[in-house]
This record gives sequence, C-alpha cells and structure tokens, in this order.
Amino acid sequence: MEHVPSLPRVVVTIVSSLALALGVPAAAVTPVHPATAAEQVALVTGIGESLLQTGSHRVGHGLARITFPMPMRDPVVVVGAPTRRGIDPVVAQVAEVDPHGFSVRLAELPYLDGGHAREDVIWVAVERGAHVIDGALVTASSVSVGADVVRHDFPVRFDAAPVVIATTRTEDAADPHIVRLHAVTRGRVDLRLQSQEAGPPPVGATVGVVAFTPRIVGDAGPWVTAERRADHWPKKVPVEVVDAVCLLAQQQTTIGLDPAGTRLDRRPGVWRVMVDEDRSVDAEIAHAKERVGFVALPCTDPTPVPAKVGHVVVIVVDGLRPDAIDAVGPGGAPTLHRLLDEGASTLRARTDVEVAKTLPGHTSMLTGRPVGGPAGHGVTENVDTGGSVHDLAGQYVPSVFDVVHDREGRTALLHGKDKLRVLERSWDTTAATPRDTIGGDDGRDKIDLVLKAPVAELVTAFIAEPPAAFTMLTMRDTDVAGHANGWMTPEYLAALTTLDAEIARVVAHVETDPMLAGDTAIILTADHGGDGDGHADEDLATSYRVPMIVWAPGDVGVGDLYALNGAVRTDPGDGQPLDDGAAPPPIRIAEVGNLALQLLGLPAISGSVYGVLHDLVLPAP
Repeated sequence: MEHVPSLPRVVVTIVSSLALALGVPAAAVTPVHPATAAEQVALVTGIGESLLQTGSHRVGHGLARITFPMPMRDPVVVVGAPTRRGIDPVVAQVAEVDPHGFSVRLAELPYLDGGHAREDVIWVAVERGAHVIDGALVTASSVSVGADVVRHDFPVRFDAAPVVIATTRTEDAADPHIVRLHAVTRGRVDLRLQSQEAGPPPVGATVGVVAFTPRIVGDAGPWVTAERRADHWPKKVPVEVVDAVCLLAQQQTTIGLDPAGTRLDRRPGVWRVMVDEDRSVDAEIAHAKERVGFVALPCTDPTPVPAKVGHVVVIVVDGLRPDAIDAVGPGGAPTLHRLLDEGASTLRARTDVEVAKTLPGHTSMLTGRPVGGPAGHGVTENVDTGGSVHDLAGQYVPSVFDVVHDREGRTALLHGKDKLRVLERSWDTTAATPRDTIGGDDGRDKIDLVLKAPVAELVTAFIAEPPAAFTMLTMRDTDVAGHANGWMTPEYLAALTTLDAEIARVVAHVETDPMLAGDTAIILTADHGGDGDGHADEDLATSYRVPMIVWAPGDVGVGDLYALNGAVRTDPGDGQPLDDGAAPPPIRIAEVGNLALQLLGLPAISGSVYGVLHDLVLPAP
C-alpha cells in the first residue's frame, strides 16, 4: 500500500468522501481507528470513477460546457497544459463548476488579440478531500492566490512529493493568469499567480489544486506520473501513453521568473512538452529549464468531442450548376474537383421546394427555414424592399449568426450583391425590430465583419481579417455571366474558372494560416442553378439542382452524402420532392447553417426546420 493516513481525523475525511461516492450520507459514517484504514481503502477499489473523472475536449476562447459522465458532489476541476495548435501563449480557465459539470475556455494574455486556434485540453475532476484509489492517494482542494507566494497544505501528507495540477477559476479573475508552483513537498505546495509582464500584478483568484501520488509504469493504481526538465524547446515526454490516455502536464518549479505556461505538442505515438513564455515586453522566448510534472491516466469520459472544427467557411457560388463543374473538368476547375475528391459531397442537393433565387436561398441557409409556410422566413422576393427578414416574418428570425455570436464566436458576411443588404439589416444592426429574444445578447449586432465588394476583394479581406468562427462568402460572377450570356455558355464557364482560382486562394489560406490549419471546414454550395439567361422556372431541374461539398481534411473523410445518409435523407434523383413527411427530405441548402453549427459543436438555430437534429452523417477521415 502506498500510503495509510496516521491520524483518526484524516481517516474520517477519506471514509466520508467514500461514503458520498457510494451515495451513503456522511452522518452514517462511524469514525474508525487507524488500524482499520486498510479495510476502508479496499472498499474504494473499483469505484474510482465516482471520485475521479477525466476527459479530453477541444475548446476555444468561448466558454464550452462539459458534462460529467457521472454526477459528483463537490468536485474540484483542474485542466492540464493545452496543446500548441496556435503559437501565441494561452492558458485554460475553468468556470461554473457544479455537481453535473463545468465550463472551460482558452484565454490569451491581454497583449494579444484574444483570438486563438482551438486546443485540446485534458481535465480532471476529483471530489474535494483525500482519497485512496486502487492504492494511490489523490487530494483535491482549493486556495485563494494572488501575486505573492501562498503556502497551501494538502488535506493529508504524502509519502513522497506528489505531482500537482492547479487551475484558476474565471469567476474570480476574468483576465488570464498563469499559476506558478514554487515548491512541492510531501505536505504542501507553494504557489502564486503571474499576469503578463507588461501589465499590473494579478488580482486574487481561487485556484483548484489536485495532487497525485507518484506512480511508475507497472505500479498498481489508475495513473502513471513522471517528471522531466523542459524549456522553450519542445522535449519528448517520458511517459508511455496511448491514444486512449489523458495526459496532464504542469511546471512544478519557478526557476525562470518571467511569466511562462506549459504547452503540449502531440504527434503520432509521442507527446512533446515546452515552456511557453510571455512576450508582452519583448520577443525573447528563452526560459530556464523547469521541472515539469506529468500525470497519465485513462480517460473516463466516453463522450466524443462534439465539435469537429473551430471555423466554418460557407462558400456560395451564385448560380452554380453541378454539371458546369464536369463541363470545365479538372483543368478548368482544379480546386472544385479537389474538394469533390477529398470531401463528402453530392451534386444532387436541392434549393427550397418553392423558390430558387438568391435572396430567399441565402436567407434559408442562414436561418434553417423554408421560404414559405408557418415555419418559413417569409423572404419570397428576390429584391431588396428596404426592410429586414424580421419585418417580412412578423417576428424576430434567429440565424446562424445569433448562435455563433451569442457564444462569443466571431462572424463574417462577405458578398457582392445589393439585394443581400437585407441580410445586413437583419443581423448587422443594433436596432433590429422585432428585438432578438434568443440567448443573452438581445438586439445587438450579430455580424462582426460585413463587406460588399468584388470577389477578389472579398477573398483578400477573408485572408487579411482575423479568422471568424463562421463566415459566409458569396461569389457572384457565375450568376452575372449566366444572366448576361446564358448558363453553360463559354462566358459562364470562363467565369467559373475565374472563381475556382479565388476558391483556391481561400483553400490555401485555410491550409497555411496557423489559426485555421487543421481546424477549419469548408461547405461549398449554390443558391440556385439556371437555364437560358435565368432561373425563373423553378420547376426545372437545372434551376433547383445544386452541389453540396463538405471539406475538412483530418476531420471529415470522403464519401457520397446520400449513400451515407440513406436513413435520414432521400436521394431525389432528378425530381424536386415535397417535404411533406412522407419520406425523409433530400439534402437542401436550407440545412447549411445547422450543418455549420454541427461542425462547430454548437446548438441548432432556434426555430429552424432543416438540419435541426444535427443528424447528417459525415464520413470519418
């Protein structure tokens, strides 16, 4: 046995925690003599998940809610070092801890822009107190900490200095602070907070502290610990880990005095660790070697990460007929053919049942609603009448912009048509009427970046501006060429080739930008097709048949969307079926908004109809 407490008062603490885990009232626990402590410890074996739970989630700068696999009574939650998909220094913060779960977010230091790539974080929740699980001691407690070093005693004394993981609570300190450990002994840990170097000293905050008995590979117990010296250069972690294992890391010393956190870099079959120094005063990153502690343990959270990516770009190629992609071939549209080859797709998606026009189609994509009917958005005309979507519907109509913006995500609408100003007036205003009653951001501007310009300028803005969680980028040139010269004419096909080059710029930026690479999905579709010089006849397949491509290498694989979704979507062939409930609907452009939210791990649009269940199956990579 690793450790047996020697004081009767401590034994009661452990037994009381065990009783709570078993659902037995603490008052029913009788104090025991130290000689019987081993007997009590044996009861804990096999129910460790009631006392200690872990999980891995990908999170961003907005608070993400995580639910415990099993309810707890008084959990202390800590988060290990984030991964390093974004290169700027960042810390993880915990908030809203209750018996059912907690919230977590990433926070960059104030000198940075606040936007950060989504990172993987490992969390551990332990019932407050001291527990012996499978022969290994773990303690969970909290302490109020500020700029000065605070000495914090563990609930019980360890036989050897433990590995400590400590995390701040955001309710106490909105600005991000780095928790630095100064000395870890068998009985205590000395710790303090650090803010960025070019700033005021940190205010006080509550810090959760979880300490783990040292265990090596082969020891009995639910975790393995290790230590190594690390600095600003990534070093291999000296722990045998597999894909199913959660790995936490934190510096156990403060040898270098500059503010510095810990980051993990995961590669196939190996973890690497580095010390990530604040650069608010200068660009120098060199840091003294610190002793970093590691805790590796199996993840008890069986729930897969709901979000596949942190960014979604919806590209709407105005008036794109699917057969035009084949007509120009890989030589005329190499990027479109690449997206088809590498993503999940169909060339048999459908517009609205009744209307195949630009403004109604875009409104359906953003709201998840049909054009007409009781649940419709009411935008039936393809012209700007001077009002808003809400005016036409007679009530506030939520959109994908609401869902993302109300959860602290950045949004963007990039387009090239005057008629789409209706969308700006609907969700890019502080005076929307009727007022927004969805979420906690009532009536405010829901779109962070709005731009009407030629396509090349729109793409340049997309590249230059900070990344948004949700972007709608509409490319008008094919529609303009179709109306001027006819659909499928040489001029129309030439316009498609020109737009393909602009799509290539978008893809190249998504693949190379540090905040987007590996964390972005592209949904490409069209608002309608066309025949002759228009698309007024909405009964023609050439008007209502459009492509739908979902491309996200590493997160979404290759496949036919109808073949994957036979139980929930009906392949319409050449027809335009009614959505009357007699059969599952076809894949429609109206589910684009909820599909984007499905990829982002966010809830569906309030009041939406299409894609509201987030049930579109996407192939694994």
